[in-house]
Amino acid sequence: MTNKKTYVWCTYREWSFNILEAIQNLDDWKAGLLVSTQKCIYDFEPLKKRGIPILKIDPKDAKKDFQKGGRVYEEIIKLKPETIITSGWSWIIPKEFLDFRPCVTYHPGKLPKDRGGSPIQNQMRNGEKWTYVNVMKQEPGLDEGPVYLKRKILLDGYADDVWRRMTSAGVSLTKEYLQGIGSGSLNPETQSNEEPTIYMRVKPEDAELKPSEQTAYQMFNIVRAHYETDPNSYVVPAYVNLHQSTKIEIYKSSLDNEFNRQEFFIDLNKDYGNDIHTLFDKTNNNELTIVLNDKNNSPLYITQANIKLN
Repeated sequence: MTNKKTYVWCTYREWSFNILEAIQNLDDWKAGLLVSTQKCIYDFEPLKKRGIPILKIDPKDAKKDFQKGGRVYEEIIKLKPETIITSGWSWIIPKEFLDFRPCVTYHPGKLPKDRGGSPIQNQMRNGEKWTYVNVMKQEPGLDEGPVYLKRKILLDGYADDVWRRMTSAGVSLTKEYLQGIGSGSLNPETQSNEEPTIYMRVKPEDAELKPSEQTAYQMFNIVRAHYETDPNSYVVPAYVNLHQSTKIEIYKSSLDNEFNRQEFFIDLNKDYGNDIHTLFDKTNNNELTIVLNDKNNSPLYITQANIKLN
């Protein structure tokens, strides 16, 4: 079919690229332009081979590039796409751009709850069990736009697990969205007037575990929320400071010593020198479980970790 409708895709995140790749077999739609970042780590070759033009910008110039006269703006005006999809895009889109064509993003949250930055990490840190993937029309207000479609996903496991659910839900939602927009049968619904919650983007210091202040359950959720392997992620793994120059970077943990291995209780006030490396070598090889006691003397079992310099 030669007269395919066109969309623009804006992303620098791995899960969003995976959605884009999965929808390349649509009969009625084609990607007319991919906008990404200059330092994005991704193999663009399969997309280039499909003839998708790729425009890479410096995030510092994102606002200017999306405004009238900017590189992105002018390319999209020439292209005249049916819609613009900014799933996995972290920078504000100017209003004049949003007014040109329906512009949607994929926001995980029980809107109007869970607006703002790092919604996956913040919900997991809160111990929430599930959320929605929302195909939301972008408007100038922070995550205030009406919602075209939504799909429930679980928040258990680690952040990488949740991003895989975002991907699979995103593929089916994207197909449904494009079909509805293409036929003119899809209209967004305004969010409820329930009191919203606004999250701040997680910072590196938010990943620090503080056993004297946090419960084992709180630490467990921080570990889960901060373990993602996307090379473009700004999220750092959970960690415990041993002293000024060394920290334990924790990738996986458990609230149960499921393997019933010999336990070693970390004394954060002691400098273990080279011994700590041996202990974590054994831990990563399932020979030992290192235990981190919380403020109530309840254990968090560390199952995968490394030693890093601060």
